[in-house]
Amino acid sequence: MYITRSNLYASLKAVLPFASCDQTRQHLMSVWFESDADKQAINIVATDGHTLAHAHVAAEIPDSDRGASVLFAACDLKRVMTTVKATRIQQSELVDLNLRSGRITIGSDAIYASIVDHDFPAWRALIDWCGSAEDTPVAFNPKYLLRAARAALEFDYNKRDTGLVARFQGCDAGSLFTIDAGAGVGTLSMIVMPRRDPA
Repeated sequence: MYITRSNLYASLKAVLPFASCDQTRQHLMSVWFESDADKQAINIVATDGHTLAHAHVAAEIPDSDRGASVLFAACDLKRVMTTVKATRIQQSELVDLNLRSGRITIGSDAIYASIVDHDFPAWRALIDWCGSAEDTPVAFNPKYLLRAARAALEFDYNKRDTGLVARFQGCDAGSLFTIDAGAGVGTLSMIVMPRRDPA
């Protein structure tokens, strides 16, 4: 599958901070990639168990990649970001993502990302659940809310003067914060889990 250099960079920069740093949770120290051939897009998801980020980004998905998904090690994707930033190719130039082998081709450079053999949390069900809830007051840990705001800033790499279209929906499970970066880019959805006061 193919994604523009700028969309890949913006998505990884927004989503990677949501991956866990806990060495005992390897599946959360990773980033989930999943093709959405019907919408010609790719889902990129990371969570640390307290916050979750989901970028739904425009991509070219050939029939051979329909339904493809993989869990890549976050540390390898940081190297991909460095290469994308350093490679002298146009922002609109396509990056080849091979989800089956882990090969990511950027210009003339090929990087292999480690594939993590583990299940990833049911992120889609959580987003659907929070997104369908009525507005409810929820208390948050401010550092998690700040992380969501920073990710929104990184996702809007064009830094448009018109600002981003944002939607906030709260529920007992957390709050869904959705950013629409416009056609040709996609959306970034983040879930911030509520603060649980000790009984």
